Amino acid sequence: SSDAGRLVLLLKNCHAKQLFPQWMKVLATTRDIPEVRHGMSSWRRIELMDDIHAAESKHAIREFINIRLSQPESVLLDRAAALDADEEEVESQSNWAAVKSRAFQYKCPQAAHQYFDLLVEQSGGNFLYAVTAVSDIEVGSSDLTEITSLPTGLEDLFLHFFERLFKSPDSDLFQNVRPIFEAILASSGGVAEAVLLSCLRVADP
Repeated sequence: SSDAGRLVLLLKNCHAKQLFPQWMKVLATTRDIPEVRHGMSSWRRIELMDDIHAAESKHAIREFINIRLSQPESVLLDRAAALDADEEEVESQSNWAAVKSRAFQYKCPQAAHQYFDLLVEQSGGNFLYAVTAVSDIEVGSSDLTEITSLPTGLEDLFLHFFERLFKSPDSDLFQNVRPIFEAILASSGGVAEAVLLSCLRVADP
């Protein structure tokens, strides 16, 4: 988000000081990040996700979850079936206020249905957000109950997972893989596998 803030400040300053050529029109795209939305409030805004498209996107996310639940030996269904939550306790969660129960197609506890619904709402129609969260549940890195604590927005979700994995920039785990991140960030066109391996001082994987 700090990078987004710096970019917003740069655009605002260039616009205010008329540093852009007269012939140039600036079109900036962004996800729904409050820092950007508030910082660019004076700019003309074009909404790409209206209510109709948002509803369609959420429907597609529900279908995706149903597909994952319907797969043979579905890991997601196992995670849902193992959910040991009291329905009354689930209903007490403040996050359920705007969530209306929508039955998913496959048998799992009612509490699991509500967690899936909450995930759909938190995604804001962002398909990649839902896919990322579901994949994290399937590999066992988190469980359905943690959906209530997930941040909204894909960028913050990635940061949440990153911080959970590496804990701190000073951690040994992060320091071990830091050369890889530095190589990727320094590259404008992708990094060859051999370069990544050399960053880890691995000659043959």
